[in-house]
Amino acid sequence: MARSLLAMVDRDLSGNVDFYEFKPLVHSLRRWVSVYETRCDPESGKLTGHAWSLGTALRDLGFQVPRRLQGLVVVRYGDHLGNISLQDFIMVSCRISVMLERYERQCDGGKAITSLHLNDWLQDTIYC
Repeated sequence: MARSLLAMVDRDLSGNVDFYEFKPLVHSLRRWVSVYETRCDPESGKLTGHAWSLGTALRDLGFQVPRRLQGLVVVRYGDHLGNISLQDFIMVSCRISVMLERYERQCDGGKAITSLHLNDWLQDTIYC
């Protein structure tokens, strides 16, 4: 998990993170933990993926994730009951954040459609 988080802020893909790259990570982590704690089930201490609290938490972070993709997140990161732990929520938030940022960087003029070279897409998905 730590490597993925550091890769999130490694803008120049150098494998090293300086203070100015690290500072946004700390801010993001605080936001993710705060949203998770606000939206998690008080009894289990986890987000209930099947009750769509995951979608609400992601919207609180500013991510508009369709329900179909939310379901895939639950399948990939949830436990056998569909609950998502804090660690997994941080990973999901990190990946969505990085992939959206990199996608938006590729978009021309704010359009919702872009074309990516296979190598660029692979680099972004593998390094994230």
